[in-house]
Amino acid sequence: MAVSAYPDKNFDVLFHAARERRDLNHVDFYTGEVSQSGFHDTTRFHFATMPGMFAFMYYSGSILVVFVGTALLSTTVIALEYVIRWITFNPFLAAQVGFYAAILEVQMGGGGLVQPASCLAFTVVVAILAGFFAQRFSTDHLQEY
Repeated sequence: MAVSAYPDKNFDVLFHAARERRDLNHVDFYTGEVSQSGFHDTTRFHFATMPGMFAFMYYSGSILVVFVGTALLSTTVIALEYVIRWITFNPFLAAQVGFYAAILEVQMGGGGLVQPASCLAFTVVVAILAGFFAQRFSTDHLQEY
């Protein structure tokens, strides 16, 4: 609701919010300017307010961007689950990565996109390695008997 009431929605605002990085001495764009929540003590409050995926995309001022962006992100998460499952043959691991990606989508926009994207990339690499070693261990273990 705060983003829909914010008067200056355009692509510059979207790109500004996407490039933003959360740090200890800086209140993020959404908390400080859009929601005006009053949480300005960054030593005590981080992620006190977050716009979420739909509101973040609505910074553009375009419903089409919200629709296409949501469809692309959701499709990417589903494809990511399939890739993890295909590489690791582990449905539980694929579900966990998909769950984590969904959490990152829900929390999108609270401090830019760099941190969530890098966290997701790291999680995917760790999941693939964990699945590879788990599969190797379980296959080697079964071959002994």
